[in-house]
Amino acid sequence: MSPTATQNAAIQAHIQGLQFVGGIIAPAVGADLTGDQLVFTNGTSTSNIAWLVGHITFSFDGLLGSALGLAPALAPEKLAQFQGGNGTPSTDIADYSSVEDSLAALATAVARAVEHIETLEDDVLAQPLPEGHPAAGRFPSIGVLLSAMVFHTGYHAGQITLLRRAQGLAPGIGAPPAE
Repeated sequence: MSPTATQNAAIQAHIQGLQFVGGIIAPAVGADLTGDQLVFTNGTSTSNIAWLVGHITFSFDGLLGSALGLAPALAPEKLAQFQGGNGTPSTDIADYSSVEDSLAALATAVARAVEHIETLEDDVLAQPLPEGHPAAGRFPSIGVLLSAMVFHTGYHAGQITLLRRAQGLAPGIGAPPAE
């Protein structure tokens, strides 16, 4: 029996959420930033825009992808610097891919995850993460991880917006800068 749209409503909701947050990063970053602006830190955090884009990409390709049983599409050595607490943001723009390449890698990682999730049925959402998965202790199921990906990406989109505003730039998304 093929699933109906109602039977897979939860899968569709997760797909919509992932596509939405995956689509807000490029506008949040914008195409107008210099290298110095991409690696700017505000003093209270070592995160910068270039690192955040890589970190979100790692989260989709490495963390979510591996939970879904997908082999990483991106070079592991290239993404190692972006792993949560293991990654240390660099303030040297030469340590990062171009913003265009980074955003393209993110778009690919999101599209790949969504393409795979479209093949799943709602009951998969209740399944635990694979044994040994680095996030298995934090997230009890595939569904919770998918929800967390939406939150995580939105959280970092907010950081990108704040880093832009701290430099006197338009936020990229949201309200225009204060006059």
